[in-house]
Amino acid sequence: VYYVLADLSNTPWKVSEVFYYAQRAVLYPIDPLFDLETQTLKPRCVMALKHIFNISDQDQDGSLSDAELNDYQVKCFDAPL
Repeated sequence: VYYVLADLSNTPWKVSEVFYYAQRAVLYPIDPLFDLETQTLKPRCVMALKHIFNISDQDQDGSLSDAELNDYQVKCFDAPL
């Protein structure tokens, strides 16, 4: 919603666009994940992503192999790469 209101005064918007961006801001908020002022991920988001990576990196070599990446894809989306 902040994004829509900040840009609303500078640009002629269609009503449907305003509702689209407002709905998107409510359904997919970035505020818990991303700091708009510093343009960086928030610390808890970084910690969560590192945790997900560490769980997925089964051989603990610091990178995801094709097999590990495929396993992650199947676990999350029930579909192989």
